[in-house]
Amino acid sequence: MNPDWTQLALALGLMLALIVLHGALVACEFSLVKLRYSLADAAALADARRRRRVARVLDDADQVARGIRFGLRFCATGVGADAAVVIHATFGHWPGFTGATMEWWLGAAIVLGIVLLLYFIGDLVARGVALARPYPTLYATAGLALAFTFFSLPVRKLMRSISQGLFRRFGVEARQDFNLLDVEVQMRAMGEEDQSLPPFLRGILANTLRSRDFKLTDVLVPRHQIIFLNLQGDVAASLEAARLSGHTRFPLCDGDLDRCLGLIHIKDLYRLGSGPVDLRALKRDILRLPQTEPLPIALEKLLRQKMHMALAIGEFGGVSGLVTLERLIEEVVGDIQDEFDASEEKPIKVLPDGRGFRVAGLAPLRDVEETLGLIITNTDIATFGGLVTSELGRIPVAGEHFILPQPGLEVTIDEADARRVISATVRRITT
Repeated sequence: MNPDWTQLALALGLMLALIVLHGALVACEFSLVKLRYSLADAAALADARRRRRVARVLDDADQVARGIRFGLRFCATGVGADAAVVIHATFGHWPGFTGATMEWWLGAAIVLGIVLLLYFIGDLVARGVALARPYPTLYATAGLALAFTFFSLPVRKLMRSISQGLFRRFGVEARQDFNLLDVEVQMRAMGEEDQSLPPFLRGILANTLRSRDFKLTDVLVPRHQIIFLNLQGDVAASLEAARLSGHTRFPLCDGDLDRCLGLIHIKDLYRLGSGPVDLRALKRDILRLPQTEPLPIALEKLLRQKMHMALAIGEFGGVSGLVTLERLIEEVVGDIQDEFDASEEKPIKVLPDGRGFRVAGLAPLRDVEETLGLIITNTDIATFGGLVTSELGRIPVAGEHFILPQPGLEVTIDEADARRVISATVRRITT
């Protein structure tokens, strides 16, 4: 061994700087996630926003996260390259393959020490500090994160273009809008790794974060399934249908759903008792939302305006369906049933022979995709029954058998009526 002490000192100094830089970026990321996705104190958060850099980081958190991830890869790559320099400086040459067994063991020990140093100081310690003291951590590291975000932008754009080309080459859809403050990091930052957190709460946490990927079209009641009160029809018949449905709120329409005037709450009718009913005088406001509205935004609007029902408006201004506050909350906490709800069957069940599925017409398409392992390209339809009707151009009859080339299904209609598909037997077409 003939160490080059000058080179070794410089290499170790650079490595220590890269590890500290890596730790600062990890701390910034976790403090950002902690403040953005946990129940942060509103007053403290408002005070933090008075610092211009902190406000910029919080307002542009997704782009800052991309810059942080770039910085983390930069630091890790730098540490790896510097480890090679440390080994060369330690021995004064590259360890040979023969006659230098001790050098190889010593080199391996150096690499292991560097990895452990990066892991403990550059990750675990930084993460712990950020989660314990998120505000001071973000104050100290916001400028560094913004610098990496700015200076890495040209390289990140170049890498994005290259990755898009590679994805297209292999026929894979590239999601460049993916939020890099991803579910895994968010859940860890909010205590997902704490085993004392009950599984039920962990499920709610995961559902909450996952709901950002869904829109109203994924949860709405299709137009043809909506029971409404019609001023142009037999009001008594409409009221009887409403009573039999078991629901409490109904759209009030002048002819059809596209001319919805508001909603009627069943308790307002009971208050009047018997006698003539002026539905126009009882109507309440009803919220209208675009069918492409993300679920978290729709939930926020319903809660803020203290409404329990909203109409989903399609691309051309017509009503495509209806969504309720209960349905949106169920996306987070799971199915909500009371003593008046009938026991619900699973919308998708495996057949006894294991070679197919019994699918309800109201089964959400995303559930059909997940259960059957499909990719359905028709994004304008929310349910399996809607997909069948859309592909055929009509409502099929019970016993009808046909093939859906996309997404590749053999379908036999088990039950249907004049308005909808109730259930079908489905088998995947194997090629």
